[in-house]
Amino acid sequence: MKDWLPLVIIAVAVLLAGALGLIRLSRKAKRQEVIMERMRTSETFRQVKKLLDKCRRLHIERVDITSEGVKVTLYHPPGATLQCDFESCGIDPVRPEPLSALARLVGTEVPELSDSRRYFFKVKKNEKGAQAPYRYTYHIQAEYKDKVLRASYDRQG
Repeated sequence: MKDWLPLVIIAVAVLLAGALGLIRLSRKAKRQEVIMERMRTSETFRQVKKLLDKCRRLHIERVDITSEGVKVTLYHPPGATLQCDFESCGIDPVRPEPLSALARLVGTEVPELSDSRRYFFKVKKNEKGAQAPYRYTYHIQAEYKDKVLRASYDRQG
């Protein structure tokens, strides 16, 4: 009987740790949902949505989301960019948690960006002196870009 006691104590400790971990994850998910809802109704997202609406029928190569703004780079015409600079819109730089929510909202607003066969999503940690610790990027997959460019050349030729 005494041989099983340490195993029972360890099993109970593991179960408690797992339960606490699940509770923590649940709270974090709820907090992120609240932040996303706030971001969805914010002036920041309204300005970004205007930019995304302009991009609906354009050929997006890359979308960079930083605390200072959102920049969309197009692959056709090559090198063309559209951007929403928060400071010029009278919006303060976005804090890290709302910035993460904004990045997810951009992906839901332009469904093609969420398609992993077309675009990949990258979170990049900025240098220590940067205002925001992260930068979020949706970038076109090379195979998808080649396919779209080939199709446009076929239509022209």
